[in-house]
Amino acid sequence: MARRKKKAQPVLHQNGLAPLFTRLRDEVNKEHVGREDAVEAALLALLSGEHCVFLGEPGIAKSSVIKRVLARIDGARVFYKLLFGDTRASSILGQFSLRALELEDKHRRNVEGFLPGVEFAVLEEIFRAPGAVLDALNDIINERVYGNGAEMIPVPLMTLFAASNDIPLNPSLRALWDRFLLRVPVEPLRSKGDAKKLLRLKDPEPDPDKIISLDDLRLAQDEVRMVSISNHIVDGLVEVFLNLKGANPPIEVSDRRKRLSLNVLRAAAWLRGGSSVAKRDFYSLRFTLWTQREEISPVSELLAAYQQAAMENIDAILKPIRELHTQFEKIRAQLQASTGDTNVDFGEVGLNQTLIAASEKAKAAAKELKALRGRVEPGSADEAAIDQAEKELADMTRVWKEVVF
Repeated sequence: MARRKKKAQPVLHQNGLAPLFTRLRDEVNKEHVGREDAVEAALLALLSGEHCVFLGEPGIAKSSVIKRVLARIDGARVFYKLLFGDTRASSILGQFSLRALELEDKHRRNVEGFLPGVEFAVLEEIFRAPGAVLDALNDIINERVYGNGAEMIPVPLMTLFAASNDIPLNPSLRALWDRFLLRVPVEPLRSKGDAKKLLRLKDPEPDPDKIISLDDLRLAQDEVRMVSISNHIVDGLVEVFLNLKGANPPIEVSDRRKRLSLNVLRAAAWLRGGSSVAKRDFYSLRFTLWTQREEISPVSELLAAYQQAAMENIDAILKPIRELHTQFEKIRAQLQASTGDTNVDFGEVGLNQTLIAASEKAKAAAKELKALRGRVEPGSADEAAIDQAEKELADMTRVWKEVVF
């Protein structure tokens, strides 16, 4: 009996797909003003295979972002629908087949071209959907199956995008709201600069060039699942969850949402060309870790601290120490060139006291570098930069002691 060939395992970034998604992101951003977060969230949803909802008032390009992203995927079958309270299930799930009813005496829908038969869906005002539609949506979104008559059929849906004016308040909609892992608040443009950019914005091409194919997306999703998450990152995530729980008021994140957020972290790391999640990727969780509007700002602020580049922090930490070091270097140069007299004025404090004060500042800088080390990935370029900074700090303090003693 012939053995079945095993499916070849993808190799991270061997196929050069990440730059294609970066190009897609950049092109859609050029067609909009101030919608970078929405575009990023849409790509993270596609790469992680999760669902995404955009929240904001009408007329602020929520649906436009989604449509322009999907328009660049070759071969994508997309279902669009604006929902109302009286929207019929048949307009979303498909009409009943008269042939099936006549020949088989079965109530079965023709799903081709409708939500159960496409890879992507865009449902505007989704929380207006009537009960019959909501029941079907929950199965389709959560299980990727649809009960078509007596038969449960698999649904090819990869990502469902939704848009709504606001968070649903009706308790009957909580289950559907929870199915959207990525939740993206979209705010109106407020600055004069953005208003000018909007007025100068060219109309986009109605049919833009395709950048990726469905096969590219599936291969990218396979690669995303290979992105590793170290124990160091797990410890950092636990710290994030504890900090959120300890906020005032506490921000509770369900166990299910914590687990699924790992998919978004992997997607964020892959999109920047990484093979493992780093703490800088935590900022992508600003789309997943909140439930109520008042939680958006504290979640974003907490996660933003992890996004800061290590080098920017290092320069800020070492700047005052380097300024002190310049003074001590002047003193050393004068001591070497003369009998020991210097014209560097430390006032009434004296050289010894200046050294003590400088050493205290150096200790504080060392403490800040240690805290920064806890926010970067072991073995990364950021950690190497911190190693170099700690060596520079040690060399500077050694020179100071040589000058004084």
